[in-house]
Amino acid sequence: MAALSSLPPSSTFWFSSDEEEKEDLSKKKLDKLITLLEKVSNEIQRLEQKLYKVREIKLLENQVTDSPKTKKFYVQEGENSHDLAVENGKLIWAKNRELFEDSPSSFATLIAMDIKGRVRAMESYGRAPRVHSMLFAGQPLIFAGTIQATQGRITLLSQGSEQYLPKLQHLLSFMLLLQNRGLDFKNCQVKTLKQRGEKRKKPFRANVLLAKHKRNLRKVESSIKKRLRVLLDQKETIKKLII
Repeated sequence: MAALSSLPPSSTFWFSSDEEEKEDLSKKKLDKLITLLEKVSNEIQRLEQKLYKVREIKLLENQVTDSPKTKKFYVQEGENSHDLAVENGKLIWAKNRELFEDSPSSFATLIAMDIKGRVRAMESYGRAPRVHSMLFAGQPLIFAGTIQATQGRITLLSQGSEQYLPKLQHLLSFMLLLQNRGLDFKNCQVKTLKQRGEKRKKPFRANVLLAKHKRNLRKVESSIKKRLRVLLDQKETIKKLII
């Protein structure tokens, strides 16, 4: 008792304070690890979604969305438009199985694909204005543009849509998805939109652009997979440290 009583009163306080400090440091470290784990998990989820998009939808970009300025043109989904399908390497009207042909008039034929992969077309003229948002009632799309075709064979495609403003990547994704369904693009040309200040470009051969797009998709897919492997290893290491 004498030995214990001879200790200064502050010794007990010093001991408990040191333990509390260690607990605080451990808690801070644990909090940091948990935060890091959340960040890594979110990045893994983002990359997995991107990988799905590259593999299944063939998209390197986000889907295109309609301009809010054109809401007045919305109509019930599918009204004034018709679904298309692929049969024997050609485009056909899904309803009557007849070969697809664009309008012989000077008006463009509108075409679009939604995020479910459905394809619809519609002539751009009529009593009332007809625009791309009418094809799928203003929903986000993989592609919106114009098409020319003869006896089911596409001769010309462009990404012309003042509403959706798709990029060339969206057009190529649309073409690749249709090619995977068996559509033949042998005699098809692609007309890209002229950018401000650019000279007017000649149409490109579709197969040349598709081959390049496929190579880009493979590179992106390989890069995503590599990054995913690193992140998955990091996630397992962090989980072990937390436990």
